[in-house]
Amino acid sequence: MYEIRVGRSAGLSDVRRPPGGVTTEYTAEELIAKWNEFFEIHGYDTKIMELADLYPEKRSLEVQFEDLNRYDTDLGLYLLRKPNNALLAGEQAIRGMLPAADPKPRPHLRILGLPTDQHVPIRDLRAKHLGRFLAVQGLVRKATEVRPKVTRRGPVLTAPGIGDNSLGVAAMLHLAATVQRQLTPRGTLVAAANVGEEGLGNLRGMRALWDHYGTRAGGWVVLEGGTFNDVEVAGVASRRYQITVTAAGGHSWRDFGQPSAIHALARLITAFETLPVPTDPRTTYNVGVIEGGTTVNTIAGQASCLLDLRSEGAAALARIDGSVNALARETAAATGTAIRLEVVGDRAGGRLPADHWVVRLVNAAATDAGIPVQWKTGSTDANVPLSHGVPAVCLGIGRAREFHTLAEEVDTSSAPSALGLIYRVLAAMLARPAGQV
Repeated sequence: MYEIRVGRSAGLSDVRRPPGGVTTEYTAEELIAKWNEFFEIHGYDTKIMELADLYPEKRSLEVQFEDLNRYDTDLGLYLLRKPNNALLAGEQAIRGMLPAADPKPRPHLRILGLPTDQHVPIRDLRAKHLGRFLAVQGLVRKATEVRPKVTRRGPVLTAPGIGDNSLGVAAMLHLAATVQRQLTPRGTLVAAANVGEEGLGNLRGMRALWDHYGTRAGGWVVLEGGTFNDVEVAGVASRRYQITVTAAGGHSWRDFGQPSAIHALARLITAFETLPVPTDPRTTYNVGVIEGGTTVNTIAGQASCLLDLRSEGAAALARIDGSVNALARETAAATGTAIRLEVVGDRAGGRLPADHWVVRLVNAAATDAGIPVQWKTGSTDANVPLSHGVPAVCLGIGRAREFHTLAEEVDTSSAPSALGLIYRVLAAMLARPAGQV
């Protein structure tokens, strides 16, 4: 059996449904109406009135998941898949049923008795659980010290995330204040920090900014704290999969020969080595995480990995994506296992032509600042506007090393000249007539 599922973002993938089942989506108004009906049918409206009398000594309405699931299975599944949306609507419904008061109580909604497959030991928490509704089991035995503080050696700062991207945030705040103090621009500068650029974040922060501003912004400038004199106006497209293999499993001695999820996954990963990948456009693949199995004498019933596919060309990415899916089908058939591919990250790419006004502007600003720039491709927040055909450029500030480790450090000696370059770029962009792209 072979199956592919596409999630909207990391941690918001479809939960398992019966064969032929369809995940139901709700508007905010529909969710509130559902909760209102549920509270009335199952007698929680009386408990809400009692809560109003006891508030603030009692601040939460406790609801049994079994009651909710019995009322509407689709709503129960939606709660497990998108708890933030479901709980917010539930609390709004509760407030709407409360008698008038000043100030009006703001009680919480607590769900008790989650299904056993939603119970996860602390040690098993992984990125795949982000955004899902879980009951976490475990005992915290030891609290380690908060580490580490920022240390300085001359212009070199050391701390996790100091270059990528604490320095970028600091530079943004400095530049925004400088523009406000020194310029009278035609346009408006919006300075925004966001989340989700790394790992399985799928650029959700930048996507939210795009949803708000979109093409109203004539240009986008993305700051990277640790890549001084690197300039990116070409975004690398990527697709990320969580690949899950399930098998019959069994005892390593008694059931020897039964399909193993780990063996099948290893076979699939090895097959990736046969994939032809072009150098132009540059295309890559990488398996970054592998999980699975239970004990040394158990034939694994489940195993999974995270696969990252990237390419400078959309067509090349589509080809390697098709090859990966074909290999998964072949491996499932050859090993007697089920293999499911779930998209957990999808970044579109884009590129500005060499004669674009942003490219000319950056070249001129770099010459004025005395910085020899290096034109690169990369996967950054700039991907979002570039994929929509809107001008964007990613500019670096310091020189970082040991990215994404506890030993990350950044040399800030290049920051003054980098800030001068970025300021010139911003000033030129803000001097352009409104709406000119």
